[in-house]
Amino acid sequence: MMKVLQINVGRAYAAQDMAYATAKQRKVDILIVLEPNKKRVKSAEWLKDTRVNVAVLFLTKNLEVIGHCAGDGHLLLCLRGFDIMCCYVSPNIGMQDYREEVDRVMAMANNRKTIVNGYGE
Repeated sequence: MMKVLQINVGRAYAAQDMAYATAKQRKVDILIVLEPNKKRVKSAEWLKDTRVNVAVLFLTKNLEVIGHCAGDGHLLLCLRGFDIMCCYVSPNIGMQDYREEVDRVMAMANNRKTIVNGYGE
């Protein structure tokens, strides 16, 4: 079984620290942070989308990561047997832009068994 913690921290330094501590305490395998604190995710151990609206940290080494693909507001993680699509869509965009972003994400997720998670309104 794989444990995943996903949280939107709204760029808050302390909220991201608390999410990390909680993930470590609960022995989470993957920490997915939406709207991460950009200073906190500068290191290469964090995988990020091109806008740094999504950041992912693998906390255990028992997952085989085949690769990843970063886009604007989304990050596709390719693991052995399935993918995880992490995405963030701003609530401040129009409905047409929102639909286009969702369509883009779903098209990328269509290739293999994919878990899609994200945030948007």
